[in-house]
Amino acid sequence: MSFAELIRLSTLTQQSGREENQPAPRHFRFTCVGLLACLLLCAGAGVQGQRWVVTWQGSPTPGGTFYSPGCPSDVGLNNQTIRNIVHLSAGGDTVRVRLSNNAGANPLQFGSATISVGGTGAAAGGAVTPLHFSGASSILIAAGGEVLSDPIAMTVNPLDNLDISVYLPGVTGPTTQHYLAAQSNYLATGDATGSAAAAPFTTTISCWMFVSGVEVRAASKVRGTLVAFGDSITDGYLSTTTANHRYPDDLAKALAARKGDTLAVVNAGVTGNELLAIRPQLEFGYTAPFRFARDGSDQAGAKAVILLEGINGGCSRPQDMYADRHCCAHSRGTVDCAGLHRGAFGGAAADERL
Repeated sequence: MSFAELIRLSTLTQQSGREENQPAPRHFRFTCVGLLACLLLCAGAGVQGQRWVVTWQGSPTPGGTFYSPGCPSDVGLNNQTIRNIVHLSAGGDTVRVRLSNNAGANPLQFGSATISVGGTGAAAGGAVTPLHFSGASSILIAAGGEVLSDPIAMTVNPLDNLDISVYLPGVTGPTTQHYLAAQSNYLATGDATGSAAAAPFTTTISCWMFVSGVEVRAASKVRGTLVAFGDSITDGYLSTTTANHRYPDDLAKALAARKGDTLAVVNAGVTGNELLAIRPQLEFGYTAPFRFARDGSDQAGAKAVILLEGINGGCSRPQDMYADRHCCAHSRGTVDCAGLHRGAFGGAAADERL
């Protein structure tokens, strides 16, 4: 896939990701875009066979919320199970899950975790399979840490939903979360990780908790992963809940339909995120340069990154254009970068190459 094809697909899907019959919103018409396409397709040209790629991620942020009953990340969980519903971009025959205590202030005990193909609502769509960690069903994750589960043999298809259930046996305190899931997720009292039924999950919430990624061993045609990195535009703000209508979802559909070589797509958008400022609302996360390696270039199989960020900070400022360059520098030489920067306000530079 050429650079031009990827940018064209990205542009089309950013536009198609908004709700049907609605005009392009102001932040699309007066784009505050740092569009950074960091292509690595040539780097994997000689690699044959299957490889691990990230097929879903929810960039982790500290616990914080505007409405605690809808997302209790500010107070946390206590002897509860969270069932996270996640939408894959690429399929494979082996799966592993990344549990996260990235924003935790203390080590956190994860009592158990399971995975299944998604069904309707909180109900599983297939067998519920336990996850293990170096052979154990529970794990203590250090403050600020993340852990990959042992790989499990499980065939998943592009655009499948997975249910990832995690039991927290004690008081967690403020949770590692992804605040704007644009997806209904579910809470149960006690350890309900092994239940395929919806009945134990009596509370619906709007955020993901304690899960930050899913990786698959993908077919050889999946050359790697394209990371859509940005703020609320990428994250899916105002997108229909549980419909998977974010622009990276549409891009994933387009790439999954390709007959030849293709890429997985993951969404590293964080609503309210800024290039240079850490906002007081914790759910808006850390600055783009701070998280770029973690959420972008260091993701498993990362081959390309689209950076669409700056609407919250006013990207007409020279320092924001510097931040775009700084993000690219965080790739540590593993990516070739070209970018497009458009100012949001009158007099701002347009289409400036970074």
